[in-house]
Formats: sequence, C-alpha cells, structure tokens
Amino acid sequence: MTILGRGLPRPLVSDLEASGCTWIDWGPLVFGTPTLLKRKADDIAGGPVPPLPQSSLPPPVAKCPCRNWELVSQMRGLLRMGAWQLDMLRGAQMAAQEASGVMAAAMLRQQGAMREVSVWESEVEGVMREMLRLVDGAEPDM
Repeated sequence: MTILGRGLPRPLVSDLEASGCTWIDWGPLVFGTPTLLKRKADDIAGGPVPPLPQSSLPPPVAKCPCRNWELVSQMRGLLRMGAWQLDMLRGAQMAAQEASGVMAAAMLRQQGAMREVSVWESEVEGVMREMLRLVDGAEPDM
C-alpha cells in the first residue's frame, strides 16, 4: 500500500473488490496508475524471458596505478589556487560584514540626530506659538 498526498492509504491492486475499498474515489485512470502498471506486468509475465545481455568484463585494475606526475602537479596547483581564492573570498566577506556594522552604527547615529532635530522643531514651534499669542494679545501703538 502507498500513501497519497492526503494521507489516505491506497492499495496497489486494480481490482476494487479485492482491495476491500469500494468507497474510495480513485479518480481518472492515467499513465502510471496501478491498473496500467499491473496490465503491463501481466503482459511481460506472459511473454518469453528476454536473454540477459552478454557483456565483457572490464580489464582488471592494476594494483599500483601508474602516476602521471604532471597531472598530479597540475591538480596541486589548482587546489592551492582554490584555497587562495577561498581565503580571498573570506577576507572580502569579513570586510563587507565590518562595513555593514559600521553602516548600521552610522544609521543609528543618524536616527538619533533626527530624533533630536524633531524634538528641537517641536520646541521651536511651541515658542513661536507663544510669541504669536503675545503679539496678538498686545495692542498696537499706532
């Protein structure tokens, strides 16, 4: 039995009576459903057994493979270059992380300064309203 995406068990046989589950909605039959697979298995089982392919064995592996020192040297060079590039990448990532930290600190300072400017603007606005009230309340001398 297999499990559907909905968590419902589904028998692998195509005969609903044999599975004992006549109340399950199986949906449309499509390629790859148990019914089609079972029919194909029955067709294959009824035919003659195909012969196994005859393949020659691979040549035996030498106990001590010959070494191509030029290739080994080239591989070592590539590995050194890769290690150097990884070190450079790590350094660049560390610098970016540090710059990001500096940028975050600068942004926090800017946010604090903006808060102070906002408080200052509120105080100036309050004083200007007070001055306007005093000027409107005073009688002009002219």
